[in-house]
Amino acid sequence: MQTQVEELTPEQRKKIKKGDFVFPERRGYPIDTEERAMDALTMARWPKNKKDFKMVFAAVKKRYPDVAKRFMDGKFTKKQESVKMGDHPVLRERLESIRALIAEADDLASCDPSSITGMFVQEMCDKKQQQN
Repeated sequence: MQTQVEELTPEQRKKIKKGDFVFPERRGYPIDTEERAMDALTMARWPKNKKDFKMVFAAVKKRYPDVAKRFMDGKFTKKQESVKMGDHPVLRERLESIRALIAEADDLASCDPSSITGMFVQEMCDKKQQQN
């Protein structure tokens, strides 16, 4: 969930280094943190600021590539949470089935398709024969 960045006071804005702004000469669009970079992208999409968008996007992309990737059609997509195969019961079951089929294919000397179920294993046998 995206959190809204608090508005900077003039004193806080002065403390930010010039290099941490997209437009240092006018101290516009601070991107010193990911949150402010996200805010800068959002602000640059406003109709009155659209002339700045390309520069803001380029600066955010250079500093925070993941933030830029998630910004599509003027809004942010949710961060994808990675799932380890072993942590997900359905994926774990499928992975074990595939491993068993591969082991069965490896054990077969002739790779006879009539004794093996599944197209995946047949493809593995074909590849193995091509390598030999």
